[in-house]
Amino acid sequence: MSQTQRRLFVPVVLLAAVAVMLWIPTTCLAADPAGEWVGKVKGPNDKDVEIKLTLDNSQNTWKAALTDTTLGQVTLSDVRVSGRSVSFKFQPAGVPYPATFAGFYDAEHDRLSGTFAVRGTSRFVKFKRISGGGMRVEAPAEPKIPSRIRHEFKLGVSGRLSQWASLHVVKAETYNINAATKSALNYDGSLRFFLQDGLCLFGRVYRGGQKFSDDPDVIGQWPELGVSSDAYLKLDGWEIGLSGFLGNKIMKKSDFNPYMTGTLGKASWELNKSGRGSDVVVFDRQPLEGKDWAFSGGLGTEYEINQRFQLEFEIVWRYFLTEDSLLWSDVENTWSNTHAFAVSFGATYGLF
Repeated sequence: MSQTQRRLFVPVVLLAAVAVMLWIPTTCLAADPAGEWVGKVKGPNDKDVEIKLTLDNSQNTWKAALTDTTLGQVTLSDVRVSGRSVSFKFQPAGVPYPATFAGFYDAEHDRLSGTFAVRGTSRFVKFKRISGGGMRVEAPAEPKIPSRIRHEFKLGVSGRLSQWASLHVVKAETYNINAATKSALNYDGSLRFFLQDGLCLFGRVYRGGQKFSDDPDVIGQWPELGVSSDAYLKLDGWEIGLSGFLGNKIMKKSDFNPYMTGTLGKASWELNKSGRGSDVVVFDRQPLEGKDWAFSGGLGTEYEINQRFQLEFEIVWRYFLTEDSLLWSDVENTWSNTHAFAVSFGATYGLF
């Protein structure tokens, strides 16, 4: 190491040492057992007796005093504080034998504990500091922020536009009619009752449906039924559901309020030959129409505009029980249940 490097190295080491010393918490550097402590021991009749211990080092000489509710103040002798150990002797009034105390001071947690002993009997005592220079001052706790109120109303109404996407997985390009659908634009409206700020019960009606593929290789498989690209699967219905909001759990400061939702209801459905409301397709001498259960489940989020107006975005999977093997044969290859992925955008307005 060159002379120049040595001149640079020494100050750097000294600065690092000073930095480490400054980083060490002052309570660890300055903490000592000086001050007033209070503890409890078992007295006559197994009753708790409070004792107060005072340790003083104001003149660089350790002095101590002990006070309890039964003996009053007792003068202590041979007081020794060395490192973490604390010890002293005393002569209780009316007791012919001297008593001793041997204890341990925990500087990190600012705690004092030890054992009083007199002629073969002993009592272990934990002391709690009540005053003194070494007393640890706790940092003020962070104020608890109350949960944000997301819905300043109990009853609200909503309206939405929905794109019901048709995502199908087929084997060996073998389609049935339900797997030949494609997405269509629909809409719905609901009445919402907030059981809690984070839990909503709602009733919804929807006007829905799906169009059909214009791929001739797909839609041309059922010429005898008259199903073409002009066909339309009408799916109108109602549903009751619950939405559980997670914003106050995962996005406390955000205007977004994610939620999980699920519904149960009934759908009135029919397969129209040439657009919504046209003649119903007949299969096995039975019209392809009916009313049955429908389910949905998914995720969404609100976005707060103000206390009464919220925007909403949602993605759910919808499933309709349109299959009936008693009415239509070969339901697996020709006609079955229907599903769609609904992507919705709308708004909710709070009434009161």
